[in-house]
Parts: sequence; structure tokens; C-alpha cells
Amino acid sequence: MKGTVIAVWNLKGGTGKTATTINLAYDLSQMGKKVLAVDFDPQTNTTPIFTKANESGHTVRDIMEASCQAARAVYRTKYRNIDIIKGSRSSGEGYRTDILKGALAPLRSRYDAILIDCQPSSSSFTRNALYAADLVLTPAVLDRFCLDNLNSVRDILSELEEERGMEIEWRVFANRVRNLRSQKNIYADIMGKSNYPFLDVCISDRAEVPNSLAMRKPLDRHAKGSVVAGEFRELAQAFRALGEEATYGEF
Repeated sequence: MKGTVIAVWNLKGGTGKTATTINLAYDLSQMGKKVLAVDFDPQTNTTPIFTKANESGHTVRDIMEASCQAARAVYRTKYRNIDIIKGSRSSGEGYRTDILKGALAPLRSRYDAILIDCQPSSSSFTRNALYAADLVLTPAVLDRFCLDNLNSVRDILSELEEERGMEIEWRVFANRVRNLRSQKNIYADIMGKSNYPFLDVCISDRAEVPNSLAMRKPLDRHAKGSVVAGEFRELAQAFRALGEEATYGEF
């Protein structure tokens, strides 16, 4: 089965969800994978990275309110192998949890991966993205709140697993790592107290990341030779390998 749905989410803001979505989408596309990016964060920072200038049209809000079918909200982007469903600054509340899952179902056969950039919340909008996901990817910043944050993420995913009656795959990776002793100690403490599913990939805290977002480019188009661009490629390769082993299908 194609069309693996990956929700990039953390309850905590500032962990790098949008940069992860953008660069994972781009790097997978460079591996020949067909990718659909879904901007589900009301900040809509993923949308201008991929869409053409001054382009209007349908957004995720139209899909959630059944104003249009999801296929009519899909737009081609500036990059080969990447399409997008654009974000809306008004997310709304009170949605049934299964709306997005049903809306994306007809699109899954068109794509190898569907990446959802989620807002840092547990709103009904966000829960739709998590409910639709085959896999949830959580970028984690290694600070003193990290363990409590991951506990809360795990609890919400457990609630949704019970609601939909099936497991949601979950992976975590350390993001914005500065290679400081305190962060190494926090990581050791987390691994000693839990069995959270950390990937063997760390993304450095480098200036190229915010700079690339300001330039509205994926890292490989802004600073291809940088260390952090290489680390995001490693993340994409890890997901490609994970997809080959997964029960929900290869991507």
C-alpha cells in the first residue's frame, strides 16, 4: 500500500516541526518518492515554501468543512514530486476526529508519503491529523521539560489508539542539538527512565535552518553542503528504511 501518512507533531512549540516537514518532503522527493505535504498548522509556514507566488484557492479548512473534496485542494508546487494542500490561518474546533482520515483516503494511492505539519496543540484539528496518521514523528528538544513533554504526547496518542482501535506508530528524534553536556545528560536520563522510540538520527541546531525558512527554500536548495542538510537527508533515509519494514506499506 502506498500513501503512508506521517504526522509531524509535538505538543510543545519551537521544536522544529515545520522545518522537519519541509525537509523530509523535499529529501524524499529527491529519492524519487511522490510526496503530498499537508499544512495543518494555522501559522501556515509550510505553504509559502512550496506554493507559487500569489496563488490562492482551497485550503485544509475547506476539506475539514466539506466545502470541497481533498483532490480539489491539491496543488502542484515549485518542486518535482511534491504537491501540497495549503494551510488556513483559521483552524476551527469541534470537528469529528475521523474527517481528515476519510478525506485523504482517495489520495493515498497517488503518493508514496503524505506529510502533515501539525500545530502544537491537542485541538480537534490536530487530533484529526493524528487519527489519520500511520506514523507520528515527534521532533524533541533536549531540555529539562523534554521528558514531561514526551509523556504528554504518549498519553494523547494512547487515547487516539483506543478511539480508533489500532496502533499508531510513533518515532522521536532529537532536534536542535547543540552538543552540550547538559543535553547529553538529559538524553541519558530520558533513555534511562523510558523506552521512547528514538531514531538514531540527531539534527543540529544550525543557523542554516532558520535562514532557509526565511529564504523559503528547503535546506538542500539553500545550503546543500551544510552539516544540517546532510542530517535531514539521513532522517529521510531512516524513514525510507522504516517504510520498507512497516506493516502499513513501503514508501
